[in-house]
Amino acid sequence: MERALTRLLRVKYMACAAMLCTATALLTGAAPVSAAQSSTAPIETVSVAVGRTAPLTALPNGASPQVRAACGPALNEYDRTQACWLGTLVFTFYNQNRVKVGATTVGLVQYIHLNARGKNWTEHDTVTSVAPRGTTAPIFFTMTAGCGFPCVASAHFGGVISVGDTGHVSYRDDIGEGTYHTTDTDYTLPFSAPPYVTIKIPVWNFGLPYRCDNGVAVTGTGCIFPAYKPDLDLSLKKYGAAAAMYLWAQDNMKAHWGAYPYGGKLTRLKDNDLATKNQKKLCKGFRQIPTIGMPGDRDSCDEFPFAKTYQSGAGALGKAGGAGCVQAYAVRTADTGSVAEQWGNVAIQRRPNLRAPCIRGHIPETLNKGAGGAYGAFVNNQRVFNAEPFFLIVTA
Repeated sequence: MERALTRLLRVKYMACAAMLCTATALLTGAAPVSAAQSSTAPIETVSVAVGRTAPLTALPNGASPQVRAACGPALNEYDRTQACWLGTLVFTFYNQNRVKVGATTVGLVQYIHLNARGKNWTEHDTVTSVAPRGTTAPIFFTMTAGCGFPCVASAHFGGVISVGDTGHVSYRDDIGEGTYHTTDTDYTLPFSAPPYVTIKIPVWNFGLPYRCDNGVAVTGTGCIFPAYKPDLDLSLKKYGAAAAMYLWAQDNMKAHWGAYPYGGKLTRLKDNDLATKNQKKLCKGFRQIPTIGMPGDRDSCDEFPFAKTYQSGAGALGKAGGAGCVQAYAVRTADTGSVAEQWGNVAIQRRPNLRAPCIRGHIPETLNKGAGGAYGAFVNNQRVFNAEPFFLIVTA
């Protein structure tokens, strides 16, 4: 299932998949040669075309990443920190009579694994196929790579092209504190193929920008693919009644906050002071119910959308505060097990206003704080910017 956020991006990729040979030829100065053009091809040239075998698309929400040593999350897919692309390099050979005599098609897998909590990361490159047709010659190459300043890329990949060849690109981004930038990687492939003369070299772009920041999203430096709208995953098994309340709101309330793929957006609110004001307003008039919670635990005020989002209901509530939200109450579902297992569901007030700006629940404090902690860790691990959208996915 495609993501709404990246639908236009993928349409662009699909168009590029059909046109990239021509586009790359314009960049390199060499046009793909057809049968009709072969009679006018320059003497002793190698014409190179670069293309994608498939568009690069977002990993579906809720899917378990199938991380492999050579390629993650999966071929021609990307997530918040990984992207894997199978591309092709086509080397076409002409003799001195300007007649096409053969071509070699090379499959190249490029896998970038960004570092969300540091300034260094790595790309791995693997030649997966070499398919000569007609008369060809060995291709000697040295790949170079570059990314936008202050990002530095150092490529370590070269030799005679053959199946199984591997190389890597090392990256470092010394971005200044309190700043961020968005860039991607440009590649060139200088090569020789004696007795043919090389006058053009392949030039291409990874095509999926990454964003690096230093202290803008969270403390420290890190990089992510911003085209991927991240998932906050909360399980019923771990967060019980809290997760059940969020899921009920997503399924039943008109806004469907953060539900994939149809729900209204959830966006991070970085301002902690404003978030605290939101929480106080939403919990105004809240009275604990002594029978909710485990021994040593207690009833607590939980709200959704979260106070630390721009969708918090506090902004739409009048003097009534959280009383204007739909009211929910944790339900005991078992006598043994974890807090989440014993308080695993919620009951909803009669005749709820499904257009209300929020839902407010009586939730055991352990579950409330646990879900809040998971949101905080998610923001850090995914480097979510202020006002950046995300999905909330409740699992079993």
